[in-house]
Amino acid sequence: MTQYGQQQSQSVMMYDKKRINALMRLVLARLRAHKIGVVDIVAALAHNGYPMSRAQFDDCMTTRPERDTTLSVPAFQAFVRVIFRYDASILSAEELLDFVNVMRVPVSLVGYFRSFVSRHAWNSALTTYGLSMQHWDEAVIGRERVVEQLARYLRHQSSCIITGETGIGKTAVAVEVMRRLSLERGVPTYVLDARTITSLTEFHDALCETLQLLSIENQVSALRVKQYLQNHYAYIVIDNVRDTDQLSVQHLVRYLSVELPQLICVCTTSASVHDIDYAPFLVFQLPELPWDSDDSAAAILVQRTVVEFGAPPVSNTLVRAIRGQTKGNPLHIRLATLNLLQSVAPQPTFELHNFGAEALSLLGHHARAVLEVLLCLDIDIPIHLLKAMSTQLIDQTAYELTVTLRVLQSGGFVVHLHGMTDVVTVQHTVRGALSETVSAVRRADIMERLARALSESHDPHDTLTPSQREYLDLQIDLPTILALTQLLINEGETTRAAGVITRWSISIVRHGHIAKAIAVVESCLWQLPEEHMSFCVLQRILGELFGINGQFPRAHVHFKAALQNAMLRADDISIAQTRVSQVGSTYNFIQRSGDQQYQKSLHHLEKAE
Repeated sequence: MTQYGQQQSQSVMMYDKKRINALMRLVLARLRAHKIGVVDIVAALAHNGYPMSRAQFDDCMTTRPERDTTLSVPAFQAFVRVIFRYDASILSAEELLDFVNVMRVPVSLVGYFRSFVSRHAWNSALTTYGLSMQHWDEAVIGRERVVEQLARYLRHQSSCIITGETGIGKTAVAVEVMRRLSLERGVPTYVLDARTITSLTEFHDALCETLQLLSIENQVSALRVKQYLQNHYAYIVIDNVRDTDQLSVQHLVRYLSVELPQLICVCTTSASVHDIDYAPFLVFQLPELPWDSDDSAAAILVQRTVVEFGAPPVSNTLVRAIRGQTKGNPLHIRLATLNLLQSVAPQPTFELHNFGAEALSLLGHHARAVLEVLLCLDIDIPIHLLKAMSTQLIDQTAYELTVTLRVLQSGGFVVHLHGMTDVVTVQHTVRGALSETVSAVRRADIMERLARALSESHDPHDTLTPSQREYLDLQIDLPTILALTQLLINEGETTRAAGVITRWSISIVRHGHIAKAIAVVESCLWQLPEEHMSFCVLQRILGELFGINGQFPRAHVHFKAALQNAMLRADDISIAQTRVSQVGSTYNFIQRSGDQQYQKSLHHLEKAE
């Protein structure tokens, strides 16, 4: 073969880097309106488990058209998640499919990208490529009319509440409705886990954390929420609302409709409700899937579950047996199908009313380990943060964890929630049935691994600039890290929790959710022995937090205690750090008052310290 022929043959195998570069310029131009650049994309990719330098990203996506290199398929999937999180309408369906095509994504993985655009637009784009989407390849099987009905209702700035039995798919429908509205409106959506909310105060605190509203001058959370909603509409799923002694579902709904009408909500609850009690919210009773025929939604869900697990098709006889046993409950259908695929018995014998240990036995070692970790953590945890800790926490790489989470999702054990950031949560019914199956020894091991992962100094942040690290710490990681630190304290791992707080102390002090940070540090201090080496550090951090919050008398008390503790230890470094922190806190207070004489005096004191 001649040299020209060899070059021509090689060019067929090369990526279309010129087209990739052109699409990237289009993406960056549209992100520029949001003040988002390449450095932000690189930082977000690092948080999703794909750390790389700016130069490496440019080499793959924005420059060097002669180089046959680009992002791997998993990294490209993370890239698409990142850009659509910044702008929910950044690419049309045709442009996204063009990008997928030039990146050589395998046909078997093309379906992953359908969730980023509307179903109709995606089907139209596929048609131009000669492809078609099978009717069972929907985000929520058998719920298309329900999703459209609820989305139509919410388009008019109205809210609704979804009820139904456990496992019927309330959360999946609610999240899909919000995802559709996010695509149409180009606005972010949020998910709030309401399991532990027992009062309006806790609800406001949770809203502030979910909406990422910063604390200003010790302002109460209710006022922060109302001020934010004066100029914003927010779309949010309030998941798993329960009746408590201080806050009933009816009371919460009435409060939302009267006090926070700009908050467009989809509430889910298993409580029995009646329309008249929850006006003006639309009450929708989610029924079971149709299951009485071989082409029903229940039968299609059985077939898709089999495909997702990579198993050969099952006979219609077994599909009918599962349909009859599960009566159209999506969770039960997935669990029963998984039991069938794992069992050597000719007929499914899964007991749906008691699937504790039996359900765990259906999972492989890796999937069971991840599920046990999620059950112990018991929070909606961002997937990127779970991947960042996966090596220390679960002994899996980020890619292996992605595969495992897909298995757990196919089996109905976990749910992926798409909002400001992708999070994973254990399905409510599964959590209730399996939370007690994790042994005390295994739980202690998970807590130890968690503390080590949170205290680890080598993480995806190390590839970022200081400004990038701080941005991602404040906007993404810290609320979850504070919650995990509180979990360590609750489990009696106070010493390890103190180490985590020390590791993240700079970011915690600069973090906007001051009330949460104060509660965690105080909780750790109460249980930590005074002679512990971290006691002085925690006192100093608490003084800084109270100072930022405007509570200077309390800040002075903690600074004084930290200084006395450091002097007793004759720890010169701790003494200097405490004095400098106290000077900085006092300086901020004087600077707010605008007194020039005090500012000048404090400046000399700061130089002296």
